[in-house]
Amino acid sequence: MNASGTLPDAPPDKIWGDEVAGLFRCALDSAYARSEAQPWEPPSVETVARLLPQYHVEALIGRGGMGAVYRGVQMSLERPVAIKLLPTELAGNEEFFSRFQREAKTLARLHHPGIVSVHDFGQTEEGHCYFVMEYVNGTDLQRLIESQSLTPSQALELTVQVCEALHYAHAQDVIHRDIKPANVLMTQDGQAKLADFGLSRPLTVRPEGSTLATLVMGTPDYMAPEQWRGKADQRSDIYALGVMLYEMLTGVRPQGAFDLPSQKVQVDVRLDEVVVKAMRQEPERRYQKVSELGQDVNSIRTGAAPTPPAHEQGPAQGGSRRSFSLWRRHWPLGVGGSLALGAVVMVSMPKHTVAPRDIAERQSGNRSYASPRNSTPPGTTRGGAKVPVFTNSLGMQFVPVPGTNVQICIHETRNGDYARYAAEKPGLDEAWKRAYAYSLPVNRGDDYPVCHVNWLDAVFFCEWLSQREGRTYRLPTDREWSHAVGTAEREPSGPSPEELARLQLEVADWPRPAPGMPADGNFADETLAKVLPSHRGIPGYVDGYATSSPVMSYPPNRLGIHDLMGNQWEYVQDWFDEAKTVKAIRGNCHHDTYSSPSSRALRKIDMRHESAGFRVVLENPSSKENATPEWEVENDFVDLFASERRLQWKNQGDVVMQWGEEGIARLSRKGPGQGYPWYAARPFGDFVLRLDFRIRDIRGNSGVLLRSPALDTIRGLPDPQVYQVDLSNFPQGNQASGAIMFVQSPTSVPMRFGGWNHLEIQAEGQRYQVWLNGEKVNDFTGQRLTEGYLAFQMYRPEGVEFRRLRIRELRGK
Repeated sequence: MNASGTLPDAPPDKIWGDEVAGLFRCALDSAYARSEAQPWEPPSVETVARLLPQYHVEALIGRGGMGAVYRGVQMSLERPVAIKLLPTELAGNEEFFSRFQREAKTLARLHHPGIVSVHDFGQTEEGHCYFVMEYVNGTDLQRLIESQSLTPSQALELTVQVCEALHYAHAQDVIHRDIKPANVLMTQDGQAKLADFGLSRPLTVRPEGSTLATLVMGTPDYMAPEQWRGKADQRSDIYALGVMLYEMLTGVRPQGAFDLPSQKVQVDVRLDEVVVKAMRQEPERRYQKVSELGQDVNSIRTGAAPTPPAHEQGPAQGGSRRSFSLWRRHWPLGVGGSLALGAVVMVSMPKHTVAPRDIAERQSGNRSYASPRNSTPPGTTRGGAKVPVFTNSLGMQFVPVPGTNVQICIHETRNGDYARYAAEKPGLDEAWKRAYAYSLPVNRGDDYPVCHVNWLDAVFFCEWLSQREGRTYRLPTDREWSHAVGTAEREPSGPSPEELARLQLEVADWPRPAPGMPADGNFADETLAKVLPSHRGIPGYVDGYATSSPVMSYPPNRLGIHDLMGNQWEYVQDWFDEAKTVKAIRGNCHHDTYSSPSSRALRKIDMRHESAGFRVVLENPSSKENATPEWEVENDFVDLFASERRLQWKNQGDVVMQWGEEGIARLSRKGPGQGYPWYAARPFGDFVLRLDFRIRDIRGNSGVLLRSPALDTIRGLPDPQVYQVDLSNFPQGNQASGAIMFVQSPTSVPMRFGGWNHLEIQAEGQRYQVWLNGEKVNDFTGQRLTEGYLAFQMYRPEGVEFRRLRIRELRGK
């Protein structure tokens, strides 16, 4: 590192070469030119010149939904500038105006060669917010990636530069929250400049009164899991930087079950670990400082072993670049974190190769110790007691779970089970066939747990199995999983999985692993450490597998259930958080050291990962959710599905109601347009409405329209004053069963896929209350129509059924 505190420059021919101009000709002339046309029409150059007479405004160079950017010259200093102008409508939004001011003030106090400088900001006489910033005559990183002109060496150099800029920003207690290639501007001499701190905020400040909608900001592909819940710190920026590094190396963003960089392109295999560590789902398992990430990338870039820091210097004086003293320190080999250890092993090897001693173990199934053998027969508990076992058509075995109305599969869903499903579903995503963990192939035998499937894949499997056997299979609820593992009696029933994860309860069936103890589960152990020295496991603990193990390789618990702890994380029905942004998973996996049986983690609903699989439960025929609800026997309700009233249901548009056995009404589509079957006999004022609904296709959704005008007079959508109770389970907070569509979201009560759900709606005056499966999910007061017709809405092609629709009037006709 040179005296200015920056990384030493590599020789030009090794980083950017002599064709800098040619490289940038592959992209646009200016980074500000990337944007899509938006309805807002920005002011003309002449208008902006009149509003800002201190600047010579030359041209409009970019526009978008959040504003427009002009190229100009600050006449007093004769320097080129970029002027960002926002629509006047946004200035009237107090929350947005506050965010604009925060962006400008944040940028104005950041002085670093790797951060775009802000010279001025304010508001024009016509109400436009604006700020004036350094004009970068070059392109942006997104354009470079799209031009396919970026080499791995250049990608690493740029990553180091961005790390320097972020290290400085974090030292000023500022996080960016929207790191992505489009926000990294590039000068023509190869200097990266971090721009657009519009979503930034101080590390220690959470704006008073901020809502989730206010705080969940960023670009989805680059957002860390905690950011979806409105929580962000410097590790969220590190996650996004990991995504960006992957994209620079491979040309694509890591989504779902993604291959490691070295599996897609020829790069140093050590970068796989850098990317994985930066993108850990749990913030505490990522790099904790961006300087640590930069240190490892720089070490790989220069061909040296990563070296941990002795200390970090304070901010440089006079606004100069912050020093990365840790990158010039040379520590003894074997002293740093786990990543440093892995890099040391690879130092003497040719780049872009796998360590030779790993190859034979990988090809033989990554087994390096004798594997454990579980001799307990199915249906036998850890104490030797016998329990009843049900075996289905796939050979999956189920045992009762006390305290619930389900039987749970004693093993995780296997590759063989999932293969039967996949054989009947042409076009099914085959990511489950290509599972890797830290460049190690995860075993693919039929008796290994299926992985690289997401929550939706698991739900579709359960639906297929239910239709195949005429029974109701589904994912367990979080509470049912707790009963199975043995923590339910010590867990309160109200909090979300996110809150319950903090309890850290222990159970006797799965004691905390210790050196020399018999293997009770598949965790990160000495077996993994032998194959992958950079990943340190539980010292002295040997379970026999570097990655996943065949199901039931370890002893069962007191109920006869295997692998609830370790091997694979398992999806449950519930949302992890109150905001319904991510799903909960339970049970640890083969590369976790160990955590409590009450621990929970999270996954995006569509994310596939080698660490996550699932097991299923079978509802008992006498289960409460399939039984006739108690309100069925009430005699003051009118059955609107009775045979004598079916003729009163009218079809409007392209959705029709068809009648099946046992009074079941199914919505189907006869054309591509909208449609609303409605009960045309009479309108209703105040009422209690009760019905069952079942959604056979997770992509299908429906709704109950309340107090609608007569639908035969309507073309297109119903009157905007009509409230709709949604019947679906989309990740969005305002589209889940029990929600009042686009008005108020429900609580975290999950909907049952494939099984019947009970819905009760009470409308009295302007107050609306909704119960889903016996639990209240909505109670709010609206300002819309107080009388009208009942109707159903269906957006997707198929998959929505209703039965036992009954109504009791409280007042009215």
